[in-house]
Amino acid sequence: MEKTAGKPDLRSALFICACFLLTSTGYLAWVYHIMEMVPFRTADAVSMVAGYALQAAGLGLFMAFLRRRGGLRRRLFNLSLILHMLCLIPAVMSASLLWTMVFGGLLNLQCGMIAGCYLYTLTSWTGEENSAITLGTGYGISILLTWLLSVAVGGSAYYTRGILVVCLILTVLAFCAATLLPEQAA
Repeated sequence: MEKTAGKPDLRSALFICACFLLTSTGYLAWVYHIMEMVPFRTADAVSMVAGYALQAAGLGLFMAFLRRRGGLRRRLFNLSLILHMLCLIPAVMSASLLWTMVFGGLLNLQCGMIAGCYLYTLTSWTGEENSAITLGTGYGISILLTWLLSVAVGGSAYYTRGILVVCLILTVLAFCAATLLPEQAA
């Protein structure tokens, strides 16, 4: 039998885990806030259609930026992390549906940009033979941590303002994880 998977690149897996955990936590906090404001089916349509479409648009923006100014990836990543956090605050705190949607849309664009950064790292830095195991490791750990967060505080963590503190810590963790990578990787 041919060997098809190597060992995960732990630096890349940590980077992917930190980024995916941050963006999924922010996204879920936004979705739960929308669910407090509109009927479930409307919240589902907004988050699953518009939210994911905006994430795809953010990924497309990252690729367009990469094509024009590839040498500034780290700055783009840092800017995306900052904008993600700045958009998250009104997206989950606003009492206005309009502002929740506007900042939630901008939040989802940043989720796509951040995904572009970690997927670029995966494809450019992690060897081909290790990319699947690295991605699976990063995503798998972040999904486990997301589940743990979802059961914390009696299942209400995403409905509290404390989720902003969690996301701020995750933002710092993502910044730190990026510094572990060589400049050309992130």
